[in-house]
Amino acid sequence: MTDDMKMLNTITETTDMGRDSLNHVMEKAADPQLKSVLQKQFDQYDQTYKAARQMLGTDGEKPKTAGAPLKMYSHMVSNMKTMASGDADSKIAEMVIQGSTMGVTEMTKQLHDYQGSNQALRNLAQTHIQTEQDNIEEMKKYL
Repeated sequence: MTDDMKMLNTITETTDMGRDSLNHVMEKAADPQLKSVLQKQFDQYDQTYKAARQMLGTDGEKPKTAGAPLKMYSHMVSNMKTMASGDADSKIAEMVIQGSTMGVTEMTKQLHDYQGSNQALRNLAQTHIQTEQDNIEEMKKYL
């Protein structure tokens, strides 16, 4: 697998997981402002996913997505955490911060290991990292 493919697969997999997780917790948020912020983050993930998918499409590859078992586990954990908490919005913010932190870590590793010369792909990865970092800062308001 080429470096470009590894990078694109990491982007599609992490953004797919982000979209799925945000979609799942959005309905549990009580604060309308938090729901709005979560929707904005979902839209950012979707935009990045589609950009990576379009780059993959030019190579005839299918995008890698987060697996169903991982998504089911994530749903189960988020259900338990929000049900056990008296402040579901704070727990949602905490979970989003944790997920975004994992995304930053994984994307940064991939970017450091990337040996390819595709500047558009490098820019997409860097933009995704910055978006994740911005999302973390935004979620801190809801802790």
